[in-house]
Amino acid sequence: MLSILVLFTSGCKKKDTPQDPVEQYVTLLKSNTYEKYTPIPKFTKDQIGALLKHANDTQVIQNFPIPMASSFSPYPEKKVGIIILYTIEGIRLQSLSGPSTRLHVTDSATPQRTVDLAEVFSYYSNWWDKNKDKSAEDLKKISPFEGTTLFW
Repeated sequence: MLSILVLFTSGCKKKDTPQDPVEQYVTLLKSNTYEKYTPIPKFTKDQIGALLKHANDTQVIQNFPIPMASSFSPYPEKKVGIIILYTIEGIRLQSLSGPSTRLHVTDSATPQRTVDLAEVFSYYSNWWDKNKDKSAEDLKKISPFEGTTLFW
């Protein structure tokens, strides 16, 4: 937890850094300065809505939270939006290490298919609209990909 605070505050002037943790996270991602292998910040269900506002961002970055236990290396470039959706999935599952060791969505019915950000964003946006008033424990049981063949 201390390393996350240090990451958010080190080397930045107070007036240049957004004070909101979601905005800090998004700023680090979009400026391509997020340190790889740094854990995802400990966000809560209450921050999912704010994160979703940035989840369709198509900016391509090279520096983002890579799962420590990942067997996939090196990671190619990713869109900011997919990293944010991965973060939301970690919140949903209440997992500080992220929802999986893979930072991309696969279709088990057609693994060669590229699942694009717009499709994943649509599932998460609809899921949040239907479930935002539910408890964190309930959200853990309701997958945005329910009824699909998609998975992280």
